[in-house]
Amino acid sequence: MTDKDGPVTQSSHPSPRIEADHLTLQILSAMARGMNTTDAATACNVSLSTLRRRLDDARRAWGLEHNIELVVHAVRSGLI
Repeated sequence: MTDKDGPVTQSSHPSPRIEADHLTLQILSAMARGMNTTDAATACNVSLSTLRRRLDDARRAWGLEHNIELVVHAVRSGLI
């Protein structure tokens, strides 16, 4: 798709500025290795509710809807 100023992307999300604390990065790293949320919580030594809260906070802060988007952004930005 193009307009008079050039190509228009169809991305539904702006590229968020990615910042995260150590625990959130540990969680995302575990998930990037294929762990589900229960296994990632165990690996990171946190409760499942803490893990879910961290992911919810990160999704909100980064303007994303799904956990996989969090993992992809963290990988693409070099955070994990």
